[in-house]
Amino acid sequence: MVCHGVRDFLDFLKLLNRSYPRRELHLIVDNYHTHKNVLVKEWLGRHPRFHVHFTPTSSSWLNQVEGWISLLSRRAIRRGIFRAWASSSRRFRSSSLPGIASGIRSSG
Repeated sequence: MVCHGVRDFLDFLKLLNRSYPRRELHLIVDNYHTHKNVLVKEWLGRHPRFHVHFTPTSSSWLNQVEGWISLLSRRAIRRGIFRAWASSSRRFRSSSLPGIASGIRSSG
């Protein structure tokens, strides 16, 4: 019997496969059993352009990063239209995010 979480994850992988047919994809996932299921491993084995990276088991610091990304999304990215990196960079800097936003540099 296939676990509900495994079925959902496989559906997600198939959606990515259809949506990005010519790209190599790197997925960062936690160590949840769903991501290591034999059916998932078999599917990934048949799709070598998918590269799965697992977060370390003792990576509570990632929760802080995830929180910051969520805050950035809510305050600076949602409903924004960015035609160039410079405009997005200005928006990130002015979003009054703590600390990290001031370290975003433009490549141009």
